[in-house]
Amino acid sequence: HLADLRSIIVHSLHSEKISGALNGSAPTPERNHDLIRKLAAALHRPAILPAPAFALRLVLGEFSSALLASQKAIPAALIADGFRFRYPTLEDALRELIE
Repeated sequence: HLADLRSIIVHSLHSEKISGALNGSAPTPERNHDLIRKLAAALHRPAILPAPAFALRLVLGEFSSALLASQKAIPAALIADGFRFRYPTLEDALRELIE
């Protein structure tokens, strides 16, 4: 969520403990199929079927590996520094974005 991203930037500028690159992802990672399901539910629409891996590989080539690989990223440095996300879950962010 952009509000959280702005807060992360401000927090990191004022923190003496944080240096280097930061992971700005939400503290509760979601799998792609869960993202699609929750987005569809929030929009009151049916969930579309995910693209098959072979189709992504055919169309996107090597870039498909970035989409198909697990990217479970946790913002450990921010959490350790006491940063509090305004929208810590996908549901929180979707609810605010749709309203």
